Parts: sequence; structure tokens; C-alpha cells
Amino acid sequence: YYLTAHEIFHGHRGWNFFLLPEMGCYSVTRGAPDIHAYRTTMQILLENELKLVVFPEGEVSHFNEVVMPLEPGVARISFSALRKLKQEG
Repeated sequence: YYLTAHEIFHGHRGWNFFLLPEMGCYSVTRGAPDIHAYRTTMQILLENELKLVVFPEGEVSHFNEVVMPLEPGVARISFSALRKLKQEG
């Protein structure tokens, strides 16, 4: 699975809206609460067999030598999933 910016789903004249989900992508609205993306991400993280790719910088920066500031939402969701796994186990 790939956590993908909502704007990307509207690129390439709308084709991405149909193609990206077929490749395991789902969207997140950056800069605003997105409960659907949060729930989907938690489900993926809690099911051990699934893999998730995220860009913790919030986007691809194209600067290989520089790490851009990480977005806090990725860490927050990760720690929430870890806490829930510990409660269940």
C-alpha cells in the first residue's frame, strides 16, 4: 500500500483516480484532518501481513543529500498503531 497525496489522484487528466487504487494507493488530504486516511492507515498497520509506504517528509523532495523536516502525522499514527498492538497482545 502507498499513502498518496490527494492531489496526485487528480493528475494525468483524471486517469490517476482509476489507476492508483489498482496499484495499492489511497489518498490523504495533506494539511487537514483526514479520518478516512487515518482509519485506512491504522488498518494496514494493524494487519501484520501488509506493507505500507509513506513519505514522512510529506512529499518527494528530489534532494537526496538533504532530509526535509518530517511531518508529525506519520509518527503519531505509527505510535497509535503500536500502542493498540500492545493493548491487544
